[in-house]
Amino acid sequence: MKSVKNFSINHNSSLIKAMKQMSKIGTRCLIVVDKNDKYLGTLTDGDLRKSILKKSSLNIKINKIYNKNSTYFYKDDLNIKKIKKLFISSKFDLIPVLSKYKKIIKVIEIDELLRESKLTNERKIKNIPLLIMSGGKGTRLDPFSKILPKPLIPIKNKPIIEHIIEKFNQSGINNIYLTLNYKENIIKSYFNETKKTSNIKFISEKLFLGTAGSISLLPNLKNKHLFVTNCDILVDANYNDMLDFHIKNKYDITIITFTKKIKIDYGIFEVDEQGQFTNINEKPSLNYLINSGLYLLKKDIIKLIPKNTFFNMNDLIKKAKLKNYKIGLYPIHESNWIDVGEWKEYSKAIKKMQ
Repeated sequence: MKSVKNFSINHNSSLIKAMKQMSKIGTRCLIVVDKNDKYLGTLTDGDLRKSILKKSSLNIKINKIYNKNSTYFYKDDLNIKKIKKLFISSKFDLIPVLSKYKKIIKVIEIDELLRESKLTNERKIKNIPLLIMSGGKGTRLDPFSKILPKPLIPIKNKPIIEHIIEKFNQSGINNIYLTLNYKENIIKSYFNETKKTSNIKFISEKLFLGTAGSISLLPNLKNKHLFVTNCDILVDANYNDMLDFHIKNKYDITIITFTKKIKIDYGIFEVDEQGQFTNINEKPSLNYLINSGLYLLKKDIIKLIPKNTFFNMNDLIKKAKLKNYKIGLYPIHESNWIDVGEWKEYSKAIKKMQ
């Protein structure tokens, strides 16, 4: 059970610390407090995303971005009926209950108060199909992948593709497509032998079609949206929230990204337009948004993908941008992303999932 302390974060904390805390306790909202643990406001994952997408430093203090006018109740004025109405009308994730000195006594979460709302979200995501692109050769894992196809690379006693499927199953998604090419019979044999309960359909590529070309092989989908993932990554985040973000903002493509801080171990010189020295920045850190390999697509996007042609996801994103389709970025913390696509990352993944 989460304590009040789990939800509290000091107003002088960094954006990156807030991301880590949200990820650790599995919440989309934190309560901001001062040094005396006095309530100041709330910070949502939406606040973090807006700041990240504005290219803010991951080290900025959250006192620049949190909501100072958020809703709360005093203990003596607690009205559960009114709180329920607020959760429904304003779509809050939590509401703090305070003492008269503005100390947090209790945190009321939407999940514990509105079970029906949670079930509605589960029903909504249940109809969304998942496509796992599993046809590549996995050359970055040579010579291992010359024997075993990349989706069956083991991690914590299971192949990575099984971890991916189980993660989506937990969110309610069971309608799964696998595009296959390289060593496809081995992959089929694995699933036929294990007899997984998910509704898994195989789609065979006759040619190697890249990281997006095989999407064109999908049958006519009933749902307007679909998840697409690489077969060598695992994103441990809230898929329901991703879907809400994608639909609410009317994106045609939503790219799940993760924040990456890269430190340069050298002094960087800055110059003006005339090439004259202006400053030296000693060992700077740069923040980037990295493609995680997980996407949400609107069904209409599929028509942009040429048939039987090698076509990568970057090609699809660029083409969609040129045709003025709406593209969104959904940032997560790096700790929520696992990659087994190359040996260096595979070693990290094994340690992370122990």
